[in-house]
Amino acid sequence: MDRKNIIATTIYLIFCLVVLLTGVFTVSIKAVLILAGVLILSAFRYLNKKNLKKV
Repeated sequence: MDRKNIIATTIYLIFCLVVLLTGVFTVSIKAVLILAGVLILSAFRYLNKKNLKKV
């Protein structure tokens, strides 16, 4: 794994933990945030793969 991917994954995991640990949000908002995080992470990895192929 690329260093950027590792950093992005750790940030995402910390984000997920914060979302799960905070009882302020309702379950639906948690689900939306987690889905948004997954989409952002997958998009980030996809762009990284594209950039690596160009080099």
